[in-house]
Amino acid sequence: MREVDPDGRATLQWQGRSIAVKAPPMLTSADIVDVRAELDAAHQPVLELTFRKESAGRLLHATEALVGKQVALTVDDHVLSVATIAGPFGESMQVAGTNMSVAEVHDMARYIVHGGPAPPQQR
Repeated sequence: MREVDPDGRATLQWQGRSIAVKAPPMLTSADIVDVRAELDAAHQPVLELTFRKESAGRLLHATEALVGKQVALTVDDHVLSVATIAGPFGESMQVAGTNMSVAEVHDMARYIVHGGPAPPQQR
């Protein structure tokens, strides 16, 4: 996961547009313990990520400063989603409100865990 940087020069592609992101990423696959595609209380698909306890303090500190700002969820420089940080998190996070189908959220979870030749299709 990387902070979106409107003034940045390093860009990645997402939904047909360029997204500038800050480097290095604040979250890497080494921080992730579990990834799940779930349904929330309103039966909307969400992506849930659980992080290593050793990463929680660093993530909490980083995300406290990012509330209200956009971040890009990336794997190998492929942008999977761009979201606004609703509140600080340390041990887990949920990507919700993406207007993605259940199948698309499952594909995103599978891509994060297993990688693949291309990221899931975005609308």
